[in-house]
Amino acid sequence: MRLHGTLKAMPWYIASSIAETTQVPNIIRDMPPYRRWLNPLLHDASQAAESIHDTRTQLHVSLALLPADQSQVDYLYGRLLDAAPGEVMVIWGRLADAQGQLLDQAVGDSGSTSPR
Repeated sequence: MRLHGTLKAMPWYIASSIAETTQVPNIIRDMPPYRRWLNPLLHDASQAAESIHDTRTQLHVSLALLPADQSQVDYLYGRLLDAAPGEVMVIWGRLADAQGQLLDQAVGDSGSTSPR
């Protein structure tokens, strides 16, 4: 079953690696059913990209990991400083989505939206 899931996840993994940065958010939207197989592949790809200083792949992988791994936020904020204009819009959009998810989660975890 694991091999089958990994094989089904591979097109999203490959697409996120070779796509133009502006296409990555659309690819990420289709990833949720494959997250359990994709995340280990993406973490490995992140380490490999970092070790060879492949900033484009590292950016794409970080964007793809963000919905499941909030530790990507710091890296992505740092990338805003030296990103190309098209990348800035993608990074900013993904960070805004992540912030909204965190707020929703915090409200859900508190059990109440009223201040104490």
